[in-house]
Amino acid sequence: MTTSRWLRALRATRETLLDLVLPSFCQRCGPAVDDDALPGLCEACLSELTFDPPGPRCPVCAAPLVHRLTARDRQGRTRCLDCRRKRPRHRQVLAVGPFQGPLAELIIRLKYGGERILGQSLGELLAETWRQQAPDLGPWSALVLPIPLSTERRAERGFNQSDLIARPLAARLGLRLDTAALQRQGQGPAQTGRNRHARLAGVSGRFLTTSSRVWGRSIVLVDDVMTTGATLRAATRSLFAGGALAVSWAVVARTPSPR
Repeated sequence: MTTSRWLRALRATRETLLDLVLPSFCQRCGPAVDDDALPGLCEACLSELTFDPPGPRCPVCAAPLVHRLTARDRQGRTRCLDCRRKRPRHRQVLAVGPFQGPLAELIIRLKYGGERILGQSLGELLAETWRQQAPDLGPWSALVLPIPLSTERRAERGFNQSDLIARPLAARLGLRLDTAALQRQGQGPAQTGRNRHARLAGVSGRFLTTSSRVWGRSIVLVDDVMTTGATLRAATRSLFAGGALAVSWAVVARTPSPR
């Protein structure tokens, strides 16, 4: 086989594999996906997503600060009034948009419908949001860590949705991904539908950090949805105990009015 024929065969094989891994049709509405669109989502569905507007946002809850009452914290950062008395240990948080409409639908279909291709789409969407709205979220040497599931929950679901989102995020931004530095011990109660205090109690002390993997590093924690932030805060405490230098959060969606 000549070199040119070999290259053509290699390209054809690559396209076939990509079609199997990343379908060329929209996972939400069915029509073919344009090559320039995100994997698994067409331009029409992308246009229906509700994004947070560009501009300043609260470093504690990620809510946009446009047209909101604000206050400054001791570090001189502007916060929304809901978060003015909180003392977060994380550096800042980035969210693509509120957990509502098509964005919420996509997360639910990934998390509970098993449509794993949507993890690729949401991860790339989060990466693009990072590039455009929060380029200082973490240094380019930052370590990307997905929020882990318990062994029991992962076996039940078959995958970790935060892992599926974190992989394309790290790849698109050229950051290192580490899925072993942070582990979750014990299953604990499901967090869905629980209030803030119950969520905090449900995750307290449930994360274990391998110090040698995070010592002196800046960390970006990745999760699908931030409601009260209890899970992310518990993981952040564990990372600082393990020697992490700084921790930021990157989530696909936030609840519209975090508390």
